[in-house]
Amino acid sequence: MDITLTVILVCFVVFFIAGFVDAIAGGGGLITRPVLLLLGIPAHYTLGTGKLASSLGSITALITFWKRGAVIKEVVLLGVISSYFGAVIASATTLLISNEKMTIIMIFLLPVAILRSEEHTSELQSRSD
Repeated sequence: MDITLTVILVCFVVFFIAGFVDAIAGGGGLITRPVLLLLGIPAHYTLGTGKLASSLGSITALITFWKRGAVIKEVVLLGVISSYFGAVIASATTLLISNEKMTIIMIFLLPVAILRSEEHTSELQSRSD
């Protein structure tokens, strides 16, 4: 795949929006993954690229929240440890799946994830009312 100026500009805008959304509500990957797939980037590269960008964004958001005292430190430590092991297992498993099958899996799971995030948002809004 050729990485043109257009691809770079599209990725810049999409990752900016995803980082903004992710810092507020999570789910930035629901924005970046379909765009990267539509740009013709193979599924495994889409996942790896998205994870690197979202990890840096998440670390930045964590530091900002931490400095303001808006973090439960014991939960963060538990989250770091458990998400590390979950990510190691999931990424190793994903790399065993062919690009074609992984693309199909991602295309199928993206709408499911969007629906689940909308249900979760609605549930949180009803609790706050």
